[in-house]
Amino acid sequence: MKTLALINQKGGVGKSTIAVHLAYQAASMGLRVLMVDLDRQGSLTATFAPDASLSRHDCGTLHPLYTSLPGLPLKPLNVAEGLLLIPTSIELVNLGVLTDAVATRPRDHLRQLSEEFDLCLIDTPGAFWSPPPSTVSALIAADAVLCPFGLGRYEHQALGDLWYFIRDIRKKGYNARLRLLGLLPSRINTMSRQERDALQQIRAKFGSLVLPISLAERAPVKQAIMLRRPVWHAPRGRSHQQAARDWDAATRLVLSRVLDSVPAPDSIPRP
Repeated sequence: MKTLALINQKGGVGKSTIAVHLAYQAASMGLRVLMVDLDRQGSLTATFAPDASLSRHDCGTLHPLYTSLPGLPLKPLNVAEGLLLIPTSIELVNLGVLTDAVATRPRDHLRQLSEEFDLCLIDTPGAFWSPPPSTVSALIAADAVLCPFGLGRYEHQALGDLWYFIRDIRKKGYNARLRLLGLLPSRINTMSRQERDALQQIRAKFGSLVLPISLAERAPVKQAIMLRRPVWHAPRGRSHQQAARDWDAATRLVLSRVLDSVPAPDSIPRP
């Protein structure tokens, strides 16, 4: 099982929407997919298990990946063909400073499930400066990190900080295999010359770390999420068809890199 964590220190970049579409795409390819929702806002859970009661667990006050001892089997929810989910818990907010034993517990649980799945997708909170404990755990458990990002004044600094945080996790021995899969431009206003220029500058600065595709801000994507289906399902109209093509291409590219273990550059430039 390959494990991909979706991480960005800022909210509102479409991180959960990308996770949802990666799950749909992987399932359509016949892969066995485990989704893990470590974001207490629970967008992944709301999409695949909208019943609010499914975001609570019987194993304690916190998420089962933290409260269940390794060795005790977890039972992910079967939410669709090829898709299983470990939903969020609203009590994730109560996670405090983690000991090493607790921080690594999600990794140990997921290892026990590795023979049952081809791919694990972990959705995380939209922040890691003074990182949320669940984000730390996701990085310890993951093989690779995908960072969706928007365009704003502080993106250069934030993307540089991401790399150094990943390097710190590796350097301290928590997860020596962790790698940055890539940076994915998301929710881009393609009509804005300022944003197009900003994206060009980021591509020039970060080179091949930026994936060779971008996801524009399009209404059909939001509508598809509301209908709990991928944007490429029955596209109608020019904007919808373009969104379908873009998202299909982007998710296929990301999955190919995760599953084929395409190496990423060993460094990222500082701003």
